[in-house]
Amino acid sequence: MENTTQAKSRIKIVHWLDFSCPFCYIGDKRLEKVLEELNIKDRVDFEMKAFQLDKDAPKKQKLKMEEIFAKKNGLSIEGARDRIDRISGIGNEEGIVVKFADVKFTNTFDAHRLAKYIVSQGKDVNKFIKLVFISYFSENLNISDRDILVNIAEKVGIDKKDSIKILKGKDYSNEVRKDEEEASDRGIRSIPHYVVNNKFIISDSDKSGMKYVLEQVLKEEESSIAV
Repeated sequence: MENTTQAKSRIKIVHWLDFSCPFCYIGDKRLEKVLEELNIKDRVDFEMKAFQLDKDAPKKQKLKMEEIFAKKNGLSIEGARDRIDRISGIGNEEGIVVKFADVKFTNTFDAHRLAKYIVSQGKDVNKFIKLVFISYFSENLNISDRDILVNIAEKVGIDKKDSIKILKGKDYSNEVRKDEEEASDRGIRSIPHYVVNNKFIISDSDKSGMKYVLEQVLKEEESSIAV
């Protein structure tokens, strides 16, 4: 009986992400596929950690995405367009709609704060995360817009008046900043970044790397049972 319980122990994955990060969206989709392939999806508990790629991003987009991307990555406009198109293609190949060229680049702090509130209410934050990604990358909505965030939160069971109250104030700001401080302390400089069982690290969105790490988790589990 003891071995059976151990064999089916929970797997915890802590992941740092930003809602404006295309590879976070792509990475989560790839991870979902890997968990299904390994038949362990029902054994995984996720904990989301906030990581803003641009803390100073404006709430209203002032430049085209190609201009923003070119400036941030030291590219020409043509080079930025090519990279953006390739990223969108990678997402589409994974079965998600990524219209990266048309996103409304914005500040994600309020979305992160609302995610923290959703966790505190015991609601499905993973569903919220997915819906925010869809709103940003597929529907190209402004995810710093209060009405848009309120509507998304309502889909996971949060009353509109409660979301509005959170977004009007500064609640959960400290929780978001603590996540970012933890990322800094851990030396995390890029996302997505996943930590499995507080030991194994997946530091990008590569599917083969994800599968390898999770297979190591399962092998370690089998070894401990054998002992």
